[in-house]
Amino acid sequence: TVTNSTALTSNWLAQRFTQTKQDLYTIGVYVGYTGTPTIDLTLLVVEDKSNLPTGSTLRTVNKSYTSLTTGGAWIYFPIGEKLTIGNNYWVILAGNLAGNTYTWYRDNSDTGVSATSTDGLTWSLTVTPNRFKYSFIHHSNEPIVAIYPTGTTSATVHLHDEVIRRQDLTDSTQM
Repeated sequence: TVTNSTALTSNWLAQRFTQTKQDLYTIGVYVGYTGTPTIDLTLLVVEDKSNLPTGSTLRTVNKSYTSLTTGGAWIYFPIGEKLTIGNNYWVILAGNLAGNTYTWYRDNSDTGVSATSTDGLTWSLTVTPNRFKYSFIHHSNEPIVAIYPTGTTSATVHLHDEVIRRQDLTDSTQM
């Protein structure tokens, strides 16, 4: 669910995930903004090291602040990395200016494995009651067509995602 959000004022936020396929093509995050950001949104994919996002940075990607909305929306970043199946990795959104910042939408349950940092170098795991699950999607195969239900918003309880992948298309009828 994406019913709440956390501002990226002076904090960097990270969400851990376990890779299930070798190829990581894209990552989508559900983000919005408050105020008037003037710097781009930065997403990093980092290897897990001792249960923290302190391993090697595999990819750093920026999105223009002009491509985001205040109410939140799915924003996709091209990744194009080969990862080790079963290993943990981290999706990180870099912190920025207070008052003119981005917000990463999340659930409100105390069950996620996330971390925070004030500088992007020294990290601490979030603890009860703030172990949120930040909203993100990672595509392990390059999607040809993604179908999202109409009316999907930040208040939608369950996002249903159907993706048709290249290897699933065997004839023109399926397209």
